[in-house]
Amino acid sequence: MPPTDNDNSSLGNECKKLKKTNEVLLSKNSEKDLQISILKEERNDLKYENEKLHDIQNLLDLNLEQNRALTRQLKEKEIELDKGKKSRTYKLNVTLKKKIKEALDKIDVLNAENEELKTKLDSILESLSVHGLSKVECAVPVFEDFLVDEAVKNSLATSTCIDDVLMSTLKKIAKKRQDVLKRQLCDFLEGGIFGSHIDQETQYILNTCPLTNLSGERLFGDMDYNQLRRRHGSTHHRSTVIMWKHNNTAKWLLNKSNGERSKIMDSTIKHGKELRQKHLESVKKVNEEIKAKLLDTEKKMKEREI
Repeated sequence: MPPTDNDNSSLGNECKKLKKTNEVLLSKNSEKDLQISILKEERNDLKYENEKLHDIQNLLDLNLEQNRALTRQLKEKEIELDKGKKSRTYKLNVTLKKKIKEALDKIDVLNAENEELKTKLDSILESLSVHGLSKVECAVPVFEDFLVDEAVKNSLATSTCIDDVLMSTLKKIAKKRQDVLKRQLCDFLEGGIFGSHIDQETQYILNTCPLTNLSGERLFGDMDYNQLRRRHGSTHHRSTVIMWKHNNTAKWLLNKSNGERSKIMDSTIKHGKELRQKHLESVKKVNEEIKAKLLDTEKKMKEREI
């Protein structure tokens, strides 16, 4: 019996339902596949993390072993240091004992010498007490009215004994004093920078100057201070700064008119380079003389050694 329309329609409906059910199942399968893939990725990540943790654990174990080895080495070093300290302390104690013994022996020798000197002094005092003090009385009082200087002068004038060592020493001292005086006063002697004839007006100004060297000592003090503050400064710079400070150049310029000031400053700038060059040449000359003198002294010392 052939199927009717109702049967066909019911079959169609069932097919549609089956299709929908199949689609739902397919969608669920796809979701499950997606979840499975996600779980696989998470499992791979966990596996990678586990491997990393395993590597970290291995590193920690290695570091722990290294720390233990270093601790053992440190303990061994400490033991060696303690042994070395003990041995050094023992050696120091031995050397100290030897030095103390030598010092005690020297003290015994000195005590014996002191005893001998004491016996000699006692014998001298005994002889003085017997024969009196007439032989040791001094003709010139030592600490009375300061007569020692006169006695020394008289002895130098009347003495016939000339010691060669004394004379050579006096000659060397005099030669050195002469060199120092020439070096310090060469500019003020005849032929020096300031060795020319002084006119009446300058002589009158100089008469009012102090007779002591305190002003010069003050300048030397300023020079030392300037050298300490400006270690690499030139002699020209130091002398210029000290001159500006001590001769009241600033006050002197204030009393000049603007035109005179400008002329003075222009002249200073113009001739400053020439003056600086002269100062540099002077310093160079002094350094060469010092170097030559040092070489000469070294040569003489070598000749004496030979």
